[in-house]
Amino acid sequence: MAFQGMDPEQVRATAERMRSSGTLLAQQYDTLHGRILGSAEIWRGEDAERFRETWSSTVGPRWSRALERLQQLAETAEQDAEEQDVASAGEDDAGGGDSGGTGSGSSSVTMFDGDAGDVPVDFEVQDAWREMEPDEKKAVLQEMVDQEFERYGMDPVEITWFSGKPDPVTNLVTFGSWNEDDQVLRLNDFLLDQPDLMLTTVHEVRHAVQYEFIEQTEPEFWDFLPFVDSQADDYAAIEEQYGVTREEIEAWRENFSGDNYKSTDKGDTHEEYQSQPVEVDAREREDEFAGEELTMEQLKKYQEDAGVEVDE
Repeated sequence: MAFQGMDPEQVRATAERMRSSGTLLAQQYDTLHGRILGSAEIWRGEDAERFRETWSSTVGPRWSRALERLQQLAETAEQDAEEQDVASAGEDDAGGGDSGGTGSGSSSVTMFDGDAGDVPVDFEVQDAWREMEPDEKKAVLQEMVDQEFERYGMDPVEITWFSGKPDPVTNLVTFGSWNEDDQVLRLNDFLLDQPDLMLTTVHEVRHAVQYEFIEQTEPEFWDFLPFVDSQADDYAAIEEQYGVTREEIEAWRENFSGDNYKSTDKGDTHEEYQSQPVEVDAREREDEFAGEELTMEQLKKYQEDAGVEVDE
């Protein structure tokens, strides 16, 4: 399961600190901008012109955009805190949310605050996501799941949707889960407004992939025969095609064996859960997806492939 918790007051305090820091950085930008442009009085020549041009065309605009994004992030944090207040208030009447039990042999992905990957979803992509209708978001998420499975040569599965609100005591809410026994990928449609749900798709599929690679490299009785690919060949083929090493697969195998998977539901610590190999790997896939693949152009491609109208 994937969880995200929030202390609304702490989030609001963080947003306020972001605004204050943004104001200070804006003042520093204005001071530096004036000094650089004014340097023409004391520094002339080709190098000086190139220096001022670099500031005006590259460094300055990047600083300005970063300040804008900082303010946008503060606004988003405040909006999320408000939504959390509303959701928690609703829980007082509705009871606890669906925790999405996983069953034996399943992958239970637990995401608390800070447990997602380190790379955030691009701000432009976030804005475009929030403008889509719920049915459009579901179609795009299904397309993401389909393409992620196909990336590894696996048959896609249809998303199983459920609606789970934050727990009234812990403020934790399930984003999604992968159940290996039933081959079921679940996503929470209560969180459709959250752009991070796009990252949950690759996180959960990655757990399915971990199980798949473990199965593909299980030793077979006839591996010793000269005309049959050996277990070593299976490892080598996976590494060549997907960049996953034998050591990584063996770490996953051990992690999923018996009762080795760490979960706070079983009394394990948050650090133990977060540092286990299968979770580290799934978060790395999130980072790769958010940082290198989930651009505005790629989101539009997902929309087109899913039959969703794209705003030009």
